[in-house]
Amino acid sequence: MPSFPSVIKLEDFSLADNTASVAIGFFDGFHKGHRKLIQLMSGQSPHSPKIIFTFSNHPKNITDPENKPFLLTTFEEKLKLLYQTDVDYIVWKEFTREFSNISYEEFLSEVLIKKLNCQHIFVGRNFRFGKNAEGTSEHIKEFAEDKNLAVTICERLCFEGEPISSSRIRKYVYSGEMKKASERMGHNFTLHGMRNKHSDTLPWYHDSRKIKPPDGLYKGLIENENTEFKYESLGNEFALPGIFSVNYPDCLTLEFIEKSDE
Repeated sequence: MPSFPSVIKLEDFSLADNTASVAIGFFDGFHKGHRKLIQLMSGQSPHSPKIIFTFSNHPKNITDPENKPFLLTTFEEKLKLLYQTDVDYIVWKEFTREFSNISYEEFLSEVLIKKLNCQHIFVGRNFRFGKNAEGTSEHIKEFAEDKNLAVTICERLCFEGEPISSSRIRKYVYSGEMKKASERMGHNFTLHGMRNKHSDTLPWYHDSRKIKPPDGLYKGLIENENTEFKYESLGNEFALPGIFSVNYPDCLTLEFIEKSDE
């Protein structure tokens, strides 16, 4: 077994062992609910190959592009978080138009069984998959029973009386409630800025796929140093007034802990 997870594209993955355990999800933000699912897999499958299966892009980019969400974590950021788990493989696939048209039965038989050699399936209670998101956790249970597979359905984790979900955490980031977002994710919301060498007023580009917090004064970290900073955003760029960009590398890491009173 690898000592750290191997990150492999689905098309390149093969596994001789047919006793794999597989946790499936998009895992945006890799919040505490996601971590609970992976912990369940680790606890119930200590001697089996453990696989996280995920996508490099959000399915709504293809199925409903007008309503695709801005992300809590880019694919690269998500991989970094998943890499810290004790699984053996992180298997990923680009969600394409062709893939969106396969039925949930085909996903289970062709991807989980034939490609991933799955014997134990782990999903969240509200997991949906297959063409038009017709597949549910109940369909997985029926399929598993027919194929003599094990299945574990992870109930939603709650915090302060409400279910933890990526969509709810996005709302907290949108409104600047960064402490609530961090408490539910288990880590701070992060932006990575690339230096804009053509602008003094908006010196940083950020990934256009990511959600943006509102402008304001925040407590947080810049390059792992605790500080307070003013954040101003315009399109795919942001500025940190009063922070001299020349003091930082061309790629800046900005963590948001909580919004300060202004």
